[in-house]
Amino acid sequence: MKWTKYQISDVAKVITGKTPPGTDEKYFNGKTLFITPTDMGDFREITETQRTLSINVKKY
Repeated sequence: MKWTKYQISDVAKVITGKTPPGTDEKYFNGKTLFITPTDMGDFREITETQRTLSINVKKY
């Protein structure tokens, strides 16, 4: 199988900004992957992350 490399912005919406306070659990443990450099590692498909965000982040 031959892999094609893409820029992240070509395949996903990149959103940067303030991270919700890690001490406030209402912002975490949801269904949205929260990708950090630690999660990226080697070139690979990211299907899970160490942390996830909850729907409450939209209100943050």
